[in-house]
Amino acid sequence: MLLSLTQHNPGLDLTGIGMAGCSQYQGGEVTLLFLPFGASTASTPLAVPNALGIHIYAQSFVYDPAAGLTLLGAVSSNGVDLGIGNL
Repeated sequence: MLLSLTQHNPGLDLTGIGMAGCSQYQGGEVTLLFLPFGASTASTPLAVPNALGIHIYAQSFVYDPAAGLTLLGAVSSNGVDLGIGNL
C-alpha cells in the first residue's frame, strides 16, 4: 500500500512499466508492505493526526505474476482520499 499527501488527478499511466490499464493516483511517500503468506486479509494500525483539512491518499498494488493480468505481473487498486474534519 502506498500513502501520500499528494494526489495525482487524473492518475499517472503505468503502461510504460508494464502495467497497462493501471494508474497511480497518489505520490507514494510512505510504503506499507504486507506479505500475507496465503492469508486472505491483513491489517495494520494507522495513527492519523487530528489535523483538520489534511488529506491522506492511499492506493494498493498487488504483485501476482501467476495471474497474468499485466506484463509486470502487478495490478493497482483505485485511489482512496481520507479527509480529516468536516470537508
